[in-house]
Amino acid sequence: MIFARYEFQRQKNSVNGFASQNRASTDAMNALEKWLNLKPQRTYKVFEEKDEELIADLTWQKSDTSAGLDLENMANNCGLERIYIQQ
Repeated sequence: MIFARYEFQRQKNSVNGFASQNRASTDAMNALEKWLNLKPQRTYKVFEEKDEELIADLTWQKSDTSAGLDLENMANNCGLERIYIQQ
């Protein structure tokens, strides 16, 4: 399994983010749920939630080569940027 911690926050100059009526953390949860449902054995656990950011611990199988791209696409679609947090 691969483990990573990411922070999600609103993208600057994002049309999708600007048009969203949700908090950034709500959009992040929606993006993570969509990401989770694309492939089996993906998981996430919220580490910290604030109105304008969400930090979550994600896991996925090493063989799941589309996990990063899927996550990037889900975040972009919700007007979010993801930032890897090194531990």
